[in-house]
Amino acid sequence: MAAVLIAVQVPAQARSGMENYHQLGEERSYLWIPMLHYSSAKGYYAELRYNYEDAGTFSIFAGKSFKLNRNKVSGTLTPMLGYSAGNFQGLSIGLNTEISSGRFYFSSQMQYSHALVSDQEGFYFNWSEAGYDLSERIYAGLAFQYTLQAAVGDFEPGIVVGLNAGDFSFPVYLFRPFGKGQTVMAGLNYEFRLSGKKKNKSLSL
Repeated sequence: MAAVLIAVQVPAQARSGMENYHQLGEERSYLWIPMLHYSSAKGYYAELRYNYEDAGTFSIFAGKSFKLNRNKVSGTLTPMLGYSAGNFQGLSIGLNTEISSGRFYFSSQMQYSHALVSDQEGFYFNWSEAGYDLSERIYAGLAFQYTLQAAVGDFEPGIVVGLNAGDFSFPVYLFRPFGKGQTVMAGLNYEFRLSGKKKNKSLSL
């Protein structure tokens, strides 16, 4: 059998970033969702969240990023473990996924959170999107959020349009655009790189 070479590339530089999402909907009050993340030069990953798992909840996640490159497709997989405290108290396992090929991209954040308090319910959550870079600065695509809690699923399809300006990005999401319960989520995100050395490893299968 021919060998297949998969390059697993640890990030060339340490990266850090801030994400600020503002959520407002017909059936939801305004919610500010800030997030901070850091990736070391060796791929170790940490993330802080507020109001993400639930309003008034602070969460911390840690994991390891793996970059896979094959043909014209590149991607990053980041499995994580997390802990939440506040209105929701629980432990989480999660996976962040980013895949791109040419101008097409796919990203996903999914997790299962187990409640540590008897009167709270654990849940599964997935926020995914697939889009296309219309130009160097403008992108658009489809998105969805899905929550499964207490055996009840809530699927929210949506669209996204965004603008890239250097290290800044400005995504705007509209969930349930053609039905009741519309939700708008607007982001102001910033990412910067720290100095570091590039390292590569290769796995032959």
